[in-house]
Parts: sequence; C-alpha cells; structure tokens
Amino acid sequence: MDFYITKEEVVKSLNSTLGVVEKRQTLPILANVLFEVDESSLRLTATDLESEISTISTISNFKSGGKTTAPAKKLSELCRLFSDESEIHFFLDGDNLRIETSSGKYNLSTLPSEDFPVFEKEEVGESINITPINLKSLISKTAFAMGNQDWRHYLNGLYLLVEDTVITSVATDAHRLAMATLPLNEGVQEQITGIVPRKSINEIG
Repeated sequence: MDFYITKEEVVKSLNSTLGVVEKRQTLPILANVLFEVDESSLRLTATDLESEISTISTISNFKSGGKTTAPAKKLSELCRLFSDESEIHFFLDGDNLRIETSSGKYNLSTLPSEDFPVFEKEEVGESINITPINLKSLISKTAFAMGNQDWRHYLNGLYLLVEDTVITSVATDAHRLAMATLPLNEGVQEQITGIVPRKSINEIG
C-alpha cells in the first residue's frame, strides 16, 4: 500500500469515522480505522460492532493498493498538525504505517486488516429519500427523549415509522415521550419500521 492524499481529504474522512471508534474498547482493533486503497480512492471504515461508518476519499497519487488498520485517534491528531495545503504520503513498511509530509516523517504501528470486524453486506431494501434539513429536524425534535443505558434496550434508541410520504420518529425513556412527523421527498411502497440505536442516531444527527 503506497499512495498520496491531501490533508483536507483524509482529515474530512477521519472526522466522519471517529464518532464510532471505541474509546474503551475490549478489542484493541476497535480503536483502529481500516484502510482500503485502490487506484482512485481511499476507503476508511470504523466500527464499534454496533455501528459502522465508511467514507470514500479521492487520492492524488496512486503507487500501490492494499489494506491495513491504524490507530484512528493518533492518526487524526497527527494529520491535523500538518499545514492545510499538505500532500501526505502513506505507505506500508512491514507492520508499520509510514507517513511523510514536507514537515517530517512519522510512524504508526498497525494491526492486520483480516482481524477487522466488517458488517456483512445485506440485500438493499427500499430506499428512503428525505432532505438533510428534515432528517436533522426529525432527530433534534425527538432524540433528547431516548433512554440512556436503560436495561430495556428498546428504549435506548429512536423508533422510526415510514409510511407512504411521511416519516414519524418516536423516543421515550419511560418518563417522557417525544414524537415528530415530517414529509419525505418520495413515497414508499411498503411500510417500514425499526428502532435505530442511540449512538447511531447521534452520529446521523
């Protein structure tokens, strides 16, 4: 694995994935982010075994592809230190990820990509089309009422009901209840329901 990418591209992707990186992980690899490089792009994936976020960034110069994992937090802190116009050179050297810029050379230890837990791909069902403003509004109007570490796990999330051209969200911690309904951009053929966990809702919000 050997490629170049701008600071802006990699920092933007790391910012999106850091939210699900486990801070008090039982498995060391959950503190890492998965690198997957091909001729045109870098895919970064992070998971806490409950949620998974993947981002795709455009690389500026491709030498060779491959996979590895590196500590997400350390990598993010390091990349933020580089000047805004920096082009960063990433390459694997044995079990180490080498990082080079015009300001210096750095080294991070890696863990095998084969050990990184990736969600199984599921068949894509019917998609839901909603504006970002409406989705954010739906979450902000109800998410505050979700339970927090309640033993009744179904309270620790947001119930969503999609029917025809509207989406309804409901949250409760058994003491208070919040509900909101907003329109979709397009109608759906079948009713869709489910509970999305608290951490995932916070990331989406």
